[in-house]
Amino acid sequence: MGCGRWDLWKIHGCASKGVNPILLLMTKFFFSIITSLIVWRAVAQTGDTQGVALQLTAKTSLYDRVAVLNYIQNQEYEEAIAYLGPILQADSGNSGLLGYAGYAYYMNEDYRSSGACYRRLLGIDSNNIPALHYLLLMDMSDHPADALGYASRLVRLQYDRASWWRMSGELLARMNQRDSAMICYDQAYALAPRDVRTIAGLADLLMGSKAFDRVDTMLNAAMALDSLNPTLNKLTVRSAYLSQHYARAIDPGERLVRSDEPAVQALTWLALSGGACLLHGMVRNPVVIESLPSPVSAGGTEDVLRSEAFADESLRANPTVPGTSRPRRAA
Repeated sequence: MGCGRWDLWKIHGCASKGVNPILLLMTKFFFSIITSLIVWRAVAQTGDTQGVALQLTAKTSLYDRVAVLNYIQNQEYEEAIAYLGPILQADSGNSGLLGYAGYAYYMNEDYRSSGACYRRLLGIDSNNIPALHYLLLMDMSDHPADALGYASRLVRLQYDRASWWRMSGELLARMNQRDSAMICYDQAYALAPRDVRTIAGLADLLMGSKAFDRVDTMLNAAMALDSLNPTLNKLTVRSAYLSQHYARAIDPGERLVRSDEPAVQALTWLALSGGACLLHGMVRNPVVIESLPSPVSAGGTEDVLRSEAFADESLRANPTVPGTSRPRRAA
């Protein structure tokens, strides 16, 4: 049977060389099936057809993944950078390598190099969550508009992730877009009502709008779960003072005085609220005013001086209230 009789045998002259063309076709078919299975599994795990294709066509990885993970686990970020740097120059299209290098640079506070790695990674995989997250963190302070762009992309990719909504709200509030910030914080609070950072950001916006009833409802629910949280106590004192419900500042104020985080501004609101309570005969425990630190220990601000003067005047105006004798500070 001649080679020209069957077109099936005309495969690179294999018939004339004594190679079985059927076997060759079966071999090719087998390897194509294996390759397809590898691609399918990788896509199923990552959802990124572009990144998978790039990795499959790239040359064999030049780095030891286990060694890199050991560096990172041991917080040896400089060693990780020293190991990855030369390899990155030879294999700059490897998404895994870019991710590890970006993280190592970030943890070593080399934000410029970290940003370069993560932007390169986004060029390979535009939906890479860690790259978007770290670029958002790096741009939060100095480039809020760019950071908001990353936050918006994260919201679209993970709509039910409260932190992306909260960070969007924080950026919008800093950019004075309060209505949009309120929408983001409301969504974040609906997804994570116990997150203190979300509560703080939303409460700040609501107090600016004088929506104190909603602030109190939100803070009461949070305080029922964690009454010793310094942030929640500071917010409660602030809300009580700004809404002129001064007596509500006393209990959280006492907890702040006993805590390790008695912020100067919160103590100022506390002293003013306590003084007002004494002035109007509403105080239950005047000792809280006497517990206010001296201006030296509290930072020596004019606000504290004014608050103490106000409290002293209030004490003098209510001599019949027990426990109102305040010791003078040592000169």
